[in-house]
Amino acid sequence: MSNPLFQFNEGFGMSSVEELAALQKALYAGYEVNPLAMTDGAAIRAEDVDNTLHITTYRDEHFRIWNDIAKIPAYSTAEQYIRLTGYGTAEGGFMGEGSLPNETTSQLERMVAFVKYIGTRRRVTHPMMMARTYATDPVTMENRNGAMVIARQLEWSMFYGNSKLGHEVGGRPSEGLEFDGLWNFAEVEVDMRNKPLTERAVNSIAQVVLDNYGMPNRMYLDYAVWQDLNTTFFPKEKVLLPTNDGEYTAGVKIGSMVTQAGTIRVSPAFFLQSTDLRSPLRECPLVNTNVDVPLPPSAVTIGTPTGSDGDFVKSFPSGGTVSYKVTACNFNGESAGVAGDVDVTLTSSDVTKHIPITIANATSPTANNVEYYNIYRKDDNTGGKYYWIAAVPCQDQAGSGATVWNDTNSVMPGTRVAFLGEMNPDIIHFRQLSPLMKIDLAQIDTSYRWALVIYGVMVLTTPRKWVKVKNIGRLVA
Repeated sequence: MSNPLFQFNEGFGMSSVEELAALQKALYAGYEVNPLAMTDGAAIRAEDVDNTLHITTYRDEHFRIWNDIAKIPAYSTAEQYIRLTGYGTAEGGFMGEGSLPNETTSQLERMVAFVKYIGTRRRVTHPMMMARTYATDPVTMENRNGAMVIARQLEWSMFYGNSKLGHEVGGRPSEGLEFDGLWNFAEVEVDMRNKPLTERAVNSIAQVVLDNYGMPNRMYLDYAVWQDLNTTFFPKEKVLLPTNDGEYTAGVKIGSMVTQAGTIRVSPAFFLQSTDLRSPLRECPLVNTNVDVPLPPSAVTIGTPTGSDGDFVKSFPSGGTVSYKVTACNFNGESAGVAGDVDVTLTSSDVTKHIPITIANATSPTANNVEYYNIYRKDDNTGGKYYWIAAVPCQDQAGSGATVWNDTNSVMPGTRVAFLGEMNPDIIHFRQLSPLMKIDLAQIDTSYRWALVIYGVMVLTTPRKWVKVKNIGRLVA
C-alpha cells in the first residue's frame, strides 16, 4: 500500500502530524443526520432507524362510546323508526261484574334519522410506493391512519355532534352535515353549576333516568372528572393493596358504581375533554383552522343585559365582567375569532338577565360562506382565556347579514361534561348504511389517491333515558 498510514514496517510514530490528524478525524462518527452535511467518518456511517412506528397521538383505546355502541344495518338515507310512547290510559282498569273494560289505545309516533357521511382522502405518490421504507408500507399506513381519523370523528360526534348547524332557511336551521350526539339528543340535563361530580350527584342523576323508565348502566366522563370522583370516594383513607413481590399498590380507580338504579359502568372518555373541536374546553382560535373557511364576522356587537332568563348568578353571584369572541364556521373549519365591541360588567342586579349578541356576517362573503358561528366567552373565572359556549346557525348569509343570540349562561366556559344513561341497542345504536370502505379515485397524476368513507347515523330512540350533565367543576385542592 502506498498510503503512509499503512506503512507499519517503518515502525510506530513515523507518520507526519497531518497524517495523524487525518487518522484522528476519520475515527469520529459524529451525530450528523443531514446527508448533505455528512463528511469524513459520518459519510460512511450506517444509519439505524427503528422499524417500529411510535405513535404520539390517540390510539384505539381512546375510543369508548364508539366501541360500546351497537352497530346495525341501515337501508336508506332517511332511516325511519317507530316509538311506543305509551301503552294506554292508566286509569279505569277496574270494572264491575259483567261489564266491559274501558277502551285504551297505544301511543305511537314515527321518527326519522338522516344518514350522514364521514370520510378522509389520502394520497401517496408513485415513487413513494416504489421506495424502500421503514416501519410499514405507506399505503397500509395511510389506510390505518385514515381509519383512525374517521373513528376519532365518530367518537367526538357521538358526544357533541349537531345536525342543526346549517344556515337558516325560512327561519329554521337547515340540515347540517353532522348527526346529533348526546349533547343535542338528550332531552334531560343536570346543571352542576361548577360543582364537582360526587357520589350523591351520580345517584341523583341515576334517579332521573329511572323516573323516565330507563335502567342506567353507563356513564361517560372525562379523566379530570373521573379523578375528582375517585377522590370524593376516598378523601382521606389510603388504600394499600399487597402484591406478590411484597410491594404495595396505592390509590383507587372506580370502574363501576352501585346505585339505587343498579350498577353503572364508569367509562372515562378522552374526547369528552376535546380542545380542538366544539366543547366547553375549546379555546378560541387565533387564526383560521383550515383552508376554505368563511371570512370572519365583520362585527360583533354586545348589547346591554336585559330580560329575566339569565343565570349568571352561578358564575358570579355579586356580578362580574364578561367578554366575547366569535368565529365564522363551515364544515371545513372556522375563522379566527373576532372580539366583541365592548366588555360587559354585570352588577348584582344583572345576574338574572341575558346578554344579547349581534353578529354581522362578512361584508363581502366568499363562496365558502358561513353556516354557523362559534361563540366564546371570557369571564372572571376563566383565567383570561376565551372558551366555547355555543354554536349558533347563521340567520342571514348575505353580506353583513345579522345573527342574534342571547347568552343566558346556560354553558359555563371552561367547565366539563358527562353523560349518564342506558346503553341498550333498543335505546341507542349506530345505523350503518355502509361500513368503513375504501374507494379508489381517478388517477390524474403520478400518485395513488383514494377515499375512506363510512355512512351512518347515531339514533337515540328514547332521549329521556340519557342525561347530559353540564357545567361540572373541579375539586379545589
